[in-house]
Amino acid sequence: VVSSEVSNSVTNPAFDWKSVLPYAWVVVATLLLIYAFFSFIKLKAKMSDAVKYQDNIFQSERVESPFVFGIFKPKIYIPYSIKGEKLGFVLEHEKTHIKYLDHITKLIGFILLCIHWFNPLVWVSYVLFCKDLELACDEAVVRNMSEGRRKSYALTLCDIGVNKAKISACPIAFGEVSIKERVKATLSYKKVGKIAVSLSLVLCAIVAVCFMTKPVAEAKNKKEPVVENTVSSITEPVTEPMKEYVTEPTIEPATEPASEPVIEEIITENNNDSGND
Repeated sequence: VVSSEVSNSVTNPAFDWKSVLPYAWVVVATLLLIYAFFSFIKLKAKMSDAVKYQDNIFQSERVESPFVFGIFKPKIYIPYSIKGEKLGFVLEHEKTHIKYLDHITKLIGFILLCIHWFNPLVWVSYVLFCKDLELACDEAVVRNMSEGRRKSYALTLCDIGVNKAKISACPIAFGEVSIKERVKATLSYKKVGKIAVSLSLVLCAIVAVCFMTKPVAEAKNKKEPVVENTVSSITEPVTEPMKEYVTEPTIEPATEPASEPVIEEIITENNNDSGND
């Protein structure tokens, strides 16, 4: 009895890891969303004493580096220390974020991160995505600038973001990301021609057609002969023998021709016996 109980406990474990995985996924995703929510509330409370500068631009002593905060009505928060030409560069950068709806796309990226938190490639993609947003924004700002103004813009990045080289905790706020890389990209910026852009779009379209489509006609041609063979192999061997088996026994009357001579012999024998008597 003891050995049977031990074998049952081994073959039927009481704890199934597969049944726990969905609950673990829900718990971790919920914790990440709760963390983002409380980060939003904390940052909003921190900026409650900010003073309006103009339009949707606010100044506060608690701001270490300029950022965009909000979803439907995003606001720009800047420190009091930024003035003059630097202020113009900073405001143009943050307004470009709002223009291209980067505050929305970053929020969507964070939600996808919460859903696929178990995939390390998604974490790497989110970090690179945040960096690309900043680099793309810098590129849009310096696109029509002269070389001298690009240098001034790079110096502004160094001054306001020297101590801010990390991804912001709150996914709805924008901080300064990878200042050294952004400065290099700003100083080495070269305007891309229309021909290069057109060729890149054509290349992306070709890659999409090659790797994201399936040859339907070829798949149908491969399936049709298989269906015909299976149908013929099922019907032919079954129907023909059934016809022979059913029709052949009913055609031959085996009893009627053999009964007439037997009856005549019995009648003649009876007549002979009666004459002898």
